Parts: sequence; structure tokens; C-alpha cells
Amino acid sequence: MTITFLPSALAFSKKVVQWMEDFYGGQIPMTSGKKSENDTLLKILLGLCYFVIGNYKKVLIGFSIIIVGTVIGISNLKYETNFINYLPDSNSIKQDIKSLQNKFGGSVPFVAVAKAKSSEYDFTHPDSLKLLEKIQGDLIREVDKFETSFSIMDYMKEVHRAFNENKVEFYKIPDDNMVILDYYLLSDRRIMGRLVSPDKMEATITFQAKWGSNEEAKSEAIHISEYLEKNLGENHTINFTGLTTLYVKMEHRLKQSLIRSFSVAFVIILFMMLFVCRSFSLTLLCMIPNLLPILVTIGIMGWLKLPLDVSTIMIASITLGIAVDDTIHFVVGLRRYFVSHDKINASLLHVFREVGKPVTVTSIVLFSGFIILLFGSILPTKTFGALSSFAIIFALICDLLLLPALIIIFKPKIIPIDDAQKSEVSYKRPSGKRFGLKAMQMKK
Repeated sequence: MTITFLPSALAFSKKVVQWMEDFYGGQIPMTSGKKSENDTLLKILLGLCYFVIGNYKKVLIGFSIIIVGTVIGISNLKYETNFINYLPDSNSIKQDIKSLQNKFGGSVPFVAVAKAKSSEYDFTHPDSLKLLEKIQGDLIREVDKFETSFSIMDYMKEVHRAFNENKVEFYKIPDDNMVILDYYLLSDRRIMGRLVSPDKMEATITFQAKWGSNEEAKSEAIHISEYLEKNLGENHTINFTGLTTLYVKMEHRLKQSLIRSFSVAFVIILFMMLFVCRSFSLTLLCMIPNLLPILVTIGIMGWLKLPLDVSTIMIASITLGIAVDDTIHFVVGLRRYFVSHDKINASLLHVFREVGKPVTVTSIVLFSGFIILLFGSILPTKTFGALSSFAIIFALICDLLLLPALIIIFKPKIIPIDDAQKSEVSYKRPSGKRFGLKAMQMKK
């Protein structure tokens, strides 16, 4: 829209074009000439440039300390997919779930699917049902998060008692295989469809668990696996499903997604920066202020114990894409005004004067757009807005402080923009008429 619609709209705005032509005497320069001496923001930026030039070693030391703290923070980073934690304590849904857990036990289903390896051990046999009974009883006792459980075994015990005048002593699994088959024939198909497969080779055990962290879920999964290795036997296998298992697997997927998305974004931006810088050494230096805001943001999450979840997982890729914009402005400006490394200070002052203000204003606008997410009600959205806003501002600080200091110290190869690109150019329509302006030229 900026490079297509806006120029076209200006070209059709005859009053604006005529005013610009009259004001500039028939020529519209690409820059506005001298900067206003009363421009407060420009004065701050130039003062910042003088500070970096005079204290570039101190600047690098300061960022080195930040990096050390970042590494410590990243080592404490946690992953979380427990959606109940995304809601504030005042949320009615969260309150209802807590009330449900306190009065009726767990509210998160943890499902185990037991499968017989052959028809001789399917779930029409008493021994297979008794195995389910043992597994259910042991896990309810040993896993703190499990409150209740239900399977085809419980159904058979209830039916067996009902057919024997509801006597307590008959609340057990029948020892006769034919009795169990009769109960299957008399059972409600809709209920059976949830508890056992049509061929009776698979049966589900549903545990109702309390909401908890992924760390607790992983610890319990390890404990359950160790138990099953000792007690399951060779005739059956068990797989786990349900929301609890889903959350644990989602954590693993989050880690993979973070690495993949960030790697793809990094490679694409690296090649783009190489195209802009035209120098490998300058490209490597430019990637440092682009990567550091991401690492620092993740480090802050570790320090503040903010988990990496389905929302904050996007921060790395988004921040990298936004941060590189300021770096490109800076590098293009540096190549345009670069003379030699002996006069690098003058070149940097020129860059701060010409591109410092648009880079700063752009970052402030982006910061304002993301910080609005703090007014949301979902915790991951608020966290994403706050961290993204911080990353954008810190990326600006890196471009205005760290990048100039790195350039002064390491003196990368800088290829100035060809003077031929600055020569005067007159834009005309194919018919020979001037395009919108009587004399639109590009000056050095």
C-alpha cells in the first residue's frame, strides 16, 4: 500500500502536487534538507550517538552482563499447556472447575486403553477383567492426582450384583466366562461402545484427575509406566490418551515448533540481511542485535517464571521479523553515508541524523500496538503483548547502542552504495509526459 497506493493517490491530488511544486520551485527533493534545530527527539538521538562513540567499550560490557543474566534465565524456562492457568482467578469458568474438583473429585480425563494380544485374553475372560481391577485400584492409591476411575470391570460388578438381589458379596467380577458373555448380551450398546470395542479386544479405563502442571503430569506418567512394566503381564498392552496426555505431548510439540519456526525465520532473514549488507562480516554483526532481543525476552520469562505456551511461542519469530526492520534502515543509512573506517564516527552521526528518527517512531508505534494486549482477559495474550512490546523496544536499543559499538570495534567490511544510484533521474510516462510532477528528480 505504501509503495503503490500512496504515490498514486498523491499523483491524483492535484492541489497537493501543485503546492509541492510551487513550494520547491518545480523540484521536490528526496530529503527535507537541514533538520530542525528544535527537534527534541533528534537531539536525544545525536546525544545517544555521541555517547556510543565515546563509550563503546562500556556499552559492550553492559550488554555482556545482560547476556550472562539471559543465559541464567533461559536455563530456568518452563513449558506449560495447562489451559486452566490461562484464566484469572476471578473467571467464572475457573471457579466452576475448582468447585467441581473440590466436591466431585477430578475433572480432567486420563484414559488408558488396554489391548489384549490374542482372543484368549480378551475382556470376556474373568482374568482380564481382574487385571483391570488391579490396575485401577493400584493407580488410584499411588497417583495423587487420580480421584476416581471407571471401566468395563466396574460395569460388570454392578450388573453382577444387580442380578443377585443387590447383595454386597456379589459386587465382584463373575468367575464364569459364560456369565460375563450373558451380561454383554444384556448390556446397553451405547454404554458398551464407550467401555469396550465390539470385538472385546480393547477396553478403556477412565481416571478423573485434578488439574496440575505439566511437570507433575510427566512425573506421574513415568511412575505409571514403571508400574505397568512390573504388573501388566505379557498378554496385554496399554496406551494412554485423554487431555492430560495431550498436554504433555503438546509441551514437546511446543519445543519443536519453537526451534523450527525460529530456524526458518533466522535463515530467511540471514539471507535477506546478506543481500542488504553485501558483506558477510557486516551481516553477522547485524544479526546480533536481531537475536539478542529474543534471547533476552526468553531469559526474562525464565526469571519471572513465565511459562512458554501456545501464545508466547510466537514471540521469537515475530520479534525477529520486526527487529530486522530497524537494522535494515540503519545498515542502508550506514552504506549510504559511509566514507571510511577512519571517519566512522562522522558516518554514524549522519546515520543517526537521517534514519534515527523514523526508526524510533516506527518502534514506538509497534510498541503501542502490542501493549494494548495487556487489556485482554486471557493471561497468555496479556503476557504475549507485554513481552512483544519489550522485545520491540529492546531491539531498538540494540540497534542504537549495540550495533554502532560493534561496528566501531570490529570494523566490518562496509560497501558504500554506488554513486550511480544517487545520480539525477527523471521519471516520465511512456507517452513522454511527466509522471504527476513537472520535474521530479532524485538528488545526491
